[in-house]
Order: sequence, then C-alpha cells, then structure tokens
Amino acid sequence: MDSTVNAAASSQEILDIIKQLKKWDFSHLKTLAKDHNAEIAGLYDFSRELFELVSGVKNDLDEIDEQTQKVFETNRERAEAARGIMSANESIATGAARQAEYAEECSALANSFQDRFEVMMDSSRELSEKAENAGRISQEGETAIQKLFERSRESQQILGDIIERLQALGNSVRSIEKISQTIDRISDQTNLLAVNASIEAARAGEAGRGFAVVAQEVTRLARDTKKSLDNINTNVAQVISEVAAAEKLSETAQHSYTELNESIARTNDSNSNIHAALQEFEQKQTQVYDYIESLFDEKNRLVQAVEQIAEEVVQSAATSQMVASLTMEQSNVDDMITDMIQSLGKLSADAQKRLSRVKIEHKTKDKKKIAFITLEQQGFYNEVVEAAIKTGRKLDLEVLAKAPARYDVNQQAAIFEEFVDQKVDGIIVVPSDAARFSRLIDQAADRGIRVACVDVDVPGSKRNIFITSDSYKGGQIAGESTVRHLKGKGRILVLLCASEVPTVKKRYQGFMDYIKRNSDIEVIETREQADTDMAKTRRIIEEMIRQHPDFDLIYFVTGDAGEVAMDIWQEKRLSQKIVVLSKSDKLTQGVKAGIISSEIAQRNELWGEMGVKMMNKIFRGERVAEYHDTGMYEINQANVAIFEKNR
Repeated sequence: MDSTVNAAASSQEILDIIKQLKKWDFSHLKTLAKDHNAEIAGLYDFSRELFELVSGVKNDLDEIDEQTQKVFETNRERAEAARGIMSANESIATGAARQAEYAEECSALANSFQDRFEVMMDSSRELSEKAENAGRISQEGETAIQKLFERSRESQQILGDIIERLQALGNSVRSIEKISQTIDRISDQTNLLAVNASIEAARAGEAGRGFAVVAQEVTRLARDTKKSLDNINTNVAQVISEVAAAEKLSETAQHSYTELNESIARTNDSNSNIHAALQEFEQKQTQVYDYIESLFDEKNRLVQAVEQIAEEVVQSAATSQMVASLTMEQSNVDDMITDMIQSLGKLSADAQKRLSRVKIEHKTKDKKKIAFITLEQQGFYNEVVEAAIKTGRKLDLEVLAKAPARYDVNQQAAIFEEFVDQKVDGIIVVPSDAARFSRLIDQAADRGIRVACVDVDVPGSKRNIFITSDSYKGGQIAGESTVRHLKGKGRILVLLCASEVPTVKKRYQGFMDYIKRNSDIEVIETREQADTDMAKTRRIIEEMIRQHPDFDLIYFVTGDAGEVAMDIWQEKRLSQKIVVLSKSDKLTQGVKAGIISSEIAQRNELWGEMGVKMMNKIFRGERVAEYHDTGMYEINQANVAIFEKNR
C-alpha cells in the first residue's frame, strides 16, 4: 500500500515538474530536494541541467543585449567623431589647396621682387659710384679752394705792402710840399731882397749899376723859381691827390680781399662739410648696398623657402585629400558596422522574444565603484566628470562624483576620506595640495584602493597613474600667443587664481620664461588670489585695470577668471587683449566674438575617459603606463570656426 502511495506521489510530482517545464518556469527547481527515488532524481538532475543551460543562455542574451546597446552607442559616437574628422579634413584639404595657391602667388611675387631687387642693386651700385665721384670732385674742389685761399692771402699781403708804400710815398710827397713851401718863402724873400737891392742900386747911381744887374738876375731867378715852384706844387698836389685815391682804392681792395678771404674760408668750410657729408653718404650708401646685397641673398632663400612651402603644401593638400578619402571609407565602414550591430541587436531581440516565457532567476552584477573628486564644481571639471561617468557606464563601472562647491583643501580631503571609508575600488582625484594628499593616497593604497591623479600630481605617493596636460608647456603656448598678439612689445597684467595650486604656478612659470626669452614685453603687475571666489576675482580685475589703464594684455590661468573678464570687457567696452589658459564654451564664444584673443585649451574630457579606462585595466590586472600627457592647443580667431564646428 505504501509503495502504491509513493508511486502515485512520485508520478504526481513528475507531472508537476513537467507542467512547470511546459510553462518555461524554472524558478522552482532550486527548491527541489534530492531525497527522492532514482527516477525522480534523474528527472531532477535533467531539469536542473536544463535550468542551468537556459539560465546561462538567457543571462548571456541579456548581457549581449546590454553590450550591444553600449557598442551601438559607442560606435555612434565614433561615427560622429569620424564625421567631425572628415569635416575637419575637408576643411584642411580646402585650406591646403588655398595655401598652395597663395604659395604659388608668393613665389611669383618673390620672383617679381627678385627683378626689383636687381634693379635696386644696380641703382644702388651706380649711386654709390656717383657718390664716390662726387666725393673725389669735392676733394679736388676743396684743394683748389685751399690754393685760392692761399693765393688770396698772398695778394692781400702784397696789397698791404702796396698800401704801406703808397702811404710812404704820400708822406714823401707831403715832405716835398713842405720843402716847396720853404723854397717859396725863400723865393719871396729873395725877390724882396732883389727889389730892395734894385732900389739901393738906383740910389747909388753909376756905382751901383753892376749891383742892379745882379739884382735883376736875382729877381728873374726868384721869378723863375717861383714859377717852377708853382709847377712843382701843382704836380705835388696832383700826386698827393692820386696817392690819396690810390690809398682809398687800396683800402677798399684790402677790405674786399678781407671779405673775399672770409667768403673763401666759409666756402672752404662748406666744401669741407660737403666733402664730409659726401664721405658719410658714400659710407651709408655702401652700407645700403651691402644691406641690399644681403637682402638679395635673403630673398633667394625666401624664394627657395616659398617654393619648398609650395611643394609641401601641395603634398599636404594631396595627403589631406587622401585622409579625407580614407575618412569617408572609414565612415562607410562605420555605417556597415552600425548596420551589423543593429542586425545583431535584432537577432538578440528575437531570441529574447522567444525566451520571454522562460522564468529564471536573474543574476545581479557586482559593479566596481570609482570615486571622482575634482577641485571644485565648475564647468571645466564638470566636463571631466561627465566624460568619466559616460565611460564608466560603457565599462560597467559605477562612477561616484563629488567635489567642494568652491576650492577648499580641507573639504576636498574630507571627501577623499569619506570615499575611502566607503571602500570604493578606485579614486580619481585632482589633488589641491600635494603634501596633504600624499598621506591620504598612501592610506587608500594600503587599504587596496587604486588611485589616479588628474591634472595635479602627488609625486612620491603610492598613486598608480597620473593624467595631465603639461601646464608648463601650456604656459609657454600662452606666452607665444601673447608675444604674437603684441608683436614682441607691450605692457601686460597677470592674475593667478588658486595661486597655491602647483599647476597654476607652472602655467605662470612657463608663460614668464617664454616672454622673457623672446620679447621686450613688460609685466607691470602680477596679482595672486589664493581662492577662486569670483566676486573677489571681479574686484581684483577692476582694480588692476583702474591702476594700470595703459596695459595692453591680461593673462589668466583659470577659465572662471577669463569668463569674469569677458563680462567686464563687454560692460566697459575695453579693447585690450585677453589670453586664458583654460577651456569652456563661453571662452570659445569669447574668442569668436573677438573678446578673447587666445584660449589655451586642455583636452579635459579625455582626462575623465582615460582615468576610468586606465582604472578598469588596473582592475583587470593589466599593466598601464604611469604617466599620460594629453597636451594643449590654442583656439584663436583664425581657427575657432573649426573647433566650434567639431564641437
């Protein structure tokens, strides 16, 4: 009786199992006991194996479906990136073609310059020869004037001697005039004596006749003497008159000779100055000729360089076209992969539909947790975190993000310790203080937590990887753009927000090192702000502008400070240039609007992607490089359209 009852019970139990299997319900099999007879036990074993097989297939299909969706999303993003690359390559190809045209035009202009340089060289050479001839003629003229000056001085000396002789002759003639006057008085006395003698002879009568004859002769002699003396006086008067006239003419001639000598001396000085000027002109012209000759050599090198550039540009244009073609092919392949993924997804969906009646126990996956701690909550770091979360979702990793509202070392350290206490599997951190975080990182590592540093390193700690964009090189790029914008000269201001952060110091040092080596730019003020309080930043910027209104450019090392400056520039309608070492959509729009001269951008989203990806490799036991540099690049008005289009 008992055996019959047991057999009936076993048969009923078998029927129940079969009914559940027909409903594709395997959920009850896990509760089946093993203390049954062999037939039921065999059915139990078969059912359990079937349960495990179907469960495995169902869970695998669920996983395939989930992964297919992730691959589809990733491939879609890749296709979008490929289309962006294709668009950029097309722009590069178009630009390269235009550059080739410009290069050919430059080559033609350089050849035209060559002809003009040759004409200029010939003219310069001819001018130099004429200057040399003029200098030689001037030298000869100077020698002739010097001789004339010497002859004039000799003539002046001779004229002086003549004047002295005329003066002596005048004195002699005047002496004759005095003698004539004496003789005239003697003649008058003689004539008077003769008259008296005649009177006395007449009185003497016959005895005085002979004496009367003598008196007559004396009277005649006195009369002749008087007559001759009158002629002499007349001649002497004429001589004196002529001598006086000669003296006057000689004095006039001497005065004229003096003026002539002075004129000759001035002419000689002027000619000396002309000769000196001609010599200087000849020297300068020789220098000009040498410069033109050196320019001619430089022109030859320029022509050669332009020709090489033209060749390189043509090759670059061809390469760009080839890359564009390859990108198009890649885009087509991506489309095919997308179609294949969609087909796989459809197959998975169909399989899921066929297995939809199967009731199994679903497995729950244990995801590893990664904490992401940035310096503060602001646009730049939000992009990093979003990229990290997105990457974690693709890799089945849970990314937990938390950061201080504003830069605060103590608060950030407390957040780090909080995640350590939660026993997360990994921490990605932008450490605000290397010394403070060195101990915290080591403590986390000792508890088996993997740590990656982003942007700011903690050297000497037990961190696993460091991902950054070299801040010193970024500062150099900022310095290079500053020198270019100001053409090597000007007055600039610098504001360092979060000034104690090591990357900020490096951004400043790289900037200063470059402008000191490559320009005459003067840094008129560098202001440090330890925190990132934007209200305070605004006050500092306005104060610096007020104190130094004649500045030409201001340099910022954080994006928030650059955005505050944009608002001030628009309010005050300022025209000075701004260079910012950071990246944000608002800064890029500022570049487009002409407010920001240069935006030195980091690939910050790549930090989040690489941090999570490298952490996942570490979890899997793979070896990864310790240091990763994602680089920096400049956005300016010349290229902002490309970056905006790709964004």
